[in-house]
Amino acid sequence: MQHTDTYGGQASGTPDPDQMLTRKEAAALLSYSVSTIRRYDRLGILTPLRSDPKARPRYRRGDLLAAVTADPAGDTAA
Repeated sequence: MQHTDTYGGQASGTPDPDQMLTRKEAAALLSYSVSTIRRYDRLGILTPLRSDPKARPRYRRGDLLAAVTADPAGDTAA
């Protein structure tokens, strides 16, 4: 069995870009507020994945990191 860390990365420290995160986890990863994550949803900067329309949104780690790197507003966590 392979061990993963808290954020879904492999034991070697390499994060899994396909890991699904909640809004709260996404906000923590990017050092943003949950409100900012919601606003980015509305603006189309982030696209949550849902298994059905009533499901809570989930975000792929790789999509989050790609979106912030391409953020034209310059609101990066770096």
